[in-house]
Amino acid sequence: MCDILLRLIGGVNQVDDFVNNPSFVIKNNEEEMHENWDAQFLNTTTPIFATQLLKQFYETKLLSKKSTKFLYNTMVATVVGKNRIKSKLPVKTKVANRTGSSFTNNAGLTGAINDIGIVELPNGSCFFIAIFVNNTTEKFEDGETLIANISKATWDYFTKKP
Repeated sequence: MCDILLRLIGGVNQVDDFVNNPSFVIKNNEEEMHENWDAQFLNTTTPIFATQLLKQFYETKLLSKKSTKFLYNTMVATVVGKNRIKSKLPVKTKVANRTGSSFTNNAGLTGAINDIGIVELPNGSCFFIAIFVNNTTEKFEDGETLIANISKATWDYFTKKP
């Protein structure tokens, strides 16, 4: 799906040019990353920059209102990554997220187990979160649990009663 969207908008260079920030680099699509292990490491960002992009997106500063609403609702409806950010949050919590994962190579190294998201709090406000587990030899499930635990700790911080 990602590669289809990239083709529709003109490829990875279009995205890289649109974001236009050294903290965000996209050089390869999904197909290219699956063909060459090292290709995935050319696409980079930081958790801080990813959360800044999420905030700009949420505040309708990146796309039109119509496109923002469509993409946000699509992210909320996604079922991919149910063991990551959403996993340990209360069941009805509204989460708009996007996962990223690589495969595990023959040496037992997993390049990426990632999730970024917008989490709505009970008071109607939200927090933006990006968790990247990379170059790990831990089991994939353990990487997902790490993401879930960080997300839950963040939830607990924002929802604690004084």
